[in-house]
Amino acid sequence: MCGIAGIYNLDQTTPDLTQLQRMGDTLVHRGPDHVGYYTNEFGVGFCHRRLSIIDLSDRGNQPMASEDKSIWLVYNGEIYNYIEIREKLIKKGYKFKSKSDTEVIIKAYQEFGIDCINQFNGMFSFSLWDSNSRRFFAARDRIGIKPFYYYFDGKTFVFASEIKSVLKHRAVIKEQNENAITNFLLFDHQIDDQTWFKNIYSLNPGSYLVIEKKRLSFKKYWDIEYNINYTRTYKSFKDELRETIINSVKSHWQSDVPVGAHLSGGVDSSSIVSIASTYLTTGLHTFSSAFNLGRQFDERKEIEVVAKKFRTKHHQISIHPNDFEKNLSKILYHLDEPVVGPAILPMFRISELVKHTGIKVVNGGQGVDEMFGGYPPYFSLAVRNIFSNFRRESFPVSELCYVPLYLKKGGTINRFFGKFKKLQRQDSWIRGQNILEKQIEGFKKLQNGTSELSPFEKSSYTSMRYYLPALLQQEDRMSMAWSIESRVPMLDSRIIDLSLQIPSWYKVSKGMSKSIFREAMRGIVPDQILDNKIKRGYPTPISIWFATDLYNYTYDLFNSKKMMSGKYINNKVLLEILKNQRNDTSKNISFPIWQALVLEMWFKINFSE
Repeated sequence: MCGIAGIYNLDQTTPDLTQLQRMGDTLVHRGPDHVGYYTNEFGVGFCHRRLSIIDLSDRGNQPMASEDKSIWLVYNGEIYNYIEIREKLIKKGYKFKSKSDTEVIIKAYQEFGIDCINQFNGMFSFSLWDSNSRRFFAARDRIGIKPFYYYFDGKTFVFASEIKSVLKHRAVIKEQNENAITNFLLFDHQIDDQTWFKNIYSLNPGSYLVIEKKRLSFKKYWDIEYNINYTRTYKSFKDELRETIINSVKSHWQSDVPVGAHLSGGVDSSSIVSIASTYLTTGLHTFSSAFNLGRQFDERKEIEVVAKKFRTKHHQISIHPNDFEKNLSKILYHLDEPVVGPAILPMFRISELVKHTGIKVVNGGQGVDEMFGGYPPYFSLAVRNIFSNFRRESFPVSELCYVPLYLKKGGTINRFFGKFKKLQRQDSWIRGQNILEKQIEGFKKLQNGTSELSPFEKSSYTSMRYYLPALLQQEDRMSMAWSIESRVPMLDSRIIDLSLQIPSWYKVSKGMSKSIFREAMRGIVPDQILDNKIKRGYPTPISIWFATDLYNYTYDLFNSKKMMSGKYINNKVLLEILKNQRNDTSKNISFPIWQALVLEMWFKINFSE
């Protein structure tokens, strides 16, 4: 896990080393263990900030070159099947000087060219220069676990792991991007490759770019493609899923430094801890946060079940409202652009706890909800699938009995459009109705390619394609802020591919979300966790805090005559929403308050003189 940055001057001007150093200095938190630079006469310059995880020797340092120095690479991430690829390449005659996965990428490129990208199972973003073909090649992992940002004006290409590094290049002008900001206000996340800064883009997940003969081109090498197998039995899927999850967790423990795990009260992280604890010879360090505000937010009871059963070395931190005021500016600085919601606060504080414990790698459970129907709306979508598919031979007819329960649990409003429909009734806090309508229409067009999918699969696709990368952005920035590598074993390529074959009625079944996932873990994870029906997921009591401890802080911010985000938000309406939240804490109406608050803070961080 590292930070990468670089420049490609298409006029072949050798990049200014001082410029590269400024870009690299902003990424020191991503890689405090080593810094390296490379420039050449073709206009290419690379910077690498290393967080040493595998092969801690100098042989693993980057930028790394092939033996003849014709290929140079900077890379961020982990290739979990690098040992298997390495062995295949050795059989083909390749020799290795290091034990790092970085060298595997270089030699895989030498053997397979750009198609090497299809060999990798992992989380990664990298840039590679090939002097022989004068090719600049950059890629990002399938689902978007690792970041890659770039700027290109036709003459200069600038890239980095974080936006703040791209902004250090003299060619890049810092300007707000109205479209991206509006996307956030509506959806909590982006719906395309734009960022909050004009002319700075994010390379899409599962994509790569190539610059050859002064032309920039993009290609998607992988996409979320459902291939539902209706002939396989529930048991065959369950057994394969169990084995695949176990193998994934084991491969994600590859490291030459200590590895720990997040532990919440949910089945996802509990599965990782339960599996890892069965084969580790030393006690596993686990980490969690706690809010003493009732069952809606307090997961300590479930956490204790797993921690005690497997005798983990558990570390827990309590989160308080004063943590919010103290850390929000730091969080938004590291995040570059706000996404998703207030869960960034416990994520930031837990990463700090991991850092101070001396653990360098931590595994978490991201991705299960999106792949296996873990969110409440999937219950309603399951009802639609029941009536569409109950005549199929493989369909369990007993599912018809659960229709009333699914309707009660899930409601009928789609996860993404439902949020906007709610705003339509009280969206006067957002200025610019014409912009809002334009953004909604743009998002609807993105769904055209999913028209042949069932409502359940369509929602799952949307969650994986747009919502999950935002969660992963949080995961990456909050961990890297503390120089911690965060891994996500459930997003192993093998698990993703298998999930795309499983019928939806195996995912939501017998009244439970993520049913087949839970049953695959039966006998490994304590039944008390598997049978728990409470859905939380980094619960943060922001609505309660806005009504109590943070009320004055938020009120003063929205009531200030120096607000910088007035182009986007109506502060008078927001003040009324804030007062309503204070008067009735039984209803959570904090969404616009949070959106407006982080927007205003983002402006202050980036555009205050």
